[in-house]
Amino acid sequence: MGNRAFTMDQLLTVVSQIESVLNSRPLAPLSDSPDDLSALTPGHFLIGEPPFSIPEPCLSDLNPNRLTRLQEMKRSVQDLWRRWSRDYLHQLQQRLKWKKATADVRTGQLVLIKQDSLPSLQWPLGRIIETFTGSDGHVRVVVVRSATGTYKRAVTEISLLPIDSDDEVSNLDDAAGYNQGPENSGQDAGIA
Repeated sequence: MGNRAFTMDQLLTVVSQIESVLNSRPLAPLSDSPDDLSALTPGHFLIGEPPFSIPEPCLSDLNPNRLTRLQEMKRSVQDLWRRWSRDYLHQLQQRLKWKKATADVRTGQLVLIKQDSLPSLQWPLGRIIETFTGSDGHVRVVVVRSATGTYKRAVTEISLLPIDSDDEVSNLDDAAGYNQGPENSGQDAGIA
């Protein structure tokens, strides 16, 4: 944790809090309902619900020499959250537009809304309710409805969830071998 030295118990506490941060990230929408803004997280698989935390004051602006040991531990987790959430959103936004054509965002998709200075485990989610295309025919601006209101955002200020579209599910099915074989010639196989 940088130049901070923790005891074994303190380190275990910090690592468990970091685990909660990593397991809070949204993976896929829980439903297609336009009113549902909840997402599936790794925490759902581990504890049956997404991890949560009590909001705490930001400690990154304080002088490290005046922090108590507990505050040092909390600051370490806050520092990791700030770096990891920024890097994770950046990774979700990477576009392969120069190598592969990608589909534009569309109405009804659940997205992460980029916001700076969010407390740990807070992922602002919203549904796209309207899209605006640029002169090139690609979506450049969207209107997103979130739990706190409706906002107009550039597509660079939102990120699709890692497993969001039918294309992603189709790609996962292809990788697992579900869509292969002569009996599945372009049609969905029925389950009896």
